[in-house]
Amino acid sequence: MLVQLKYEYHEILYHQELFAFSGASFFDS
Repeated sequence: MLVQLKYEYHEILYHQELFAFSGASFFDS
């Protein structure tokens, strides 16, 4: 259960970083 929670937390951070990166490049152009 703890491993699953850690995995889901990692996925959330990954998507947030990906969204922030795409958003930054979008506003940059």
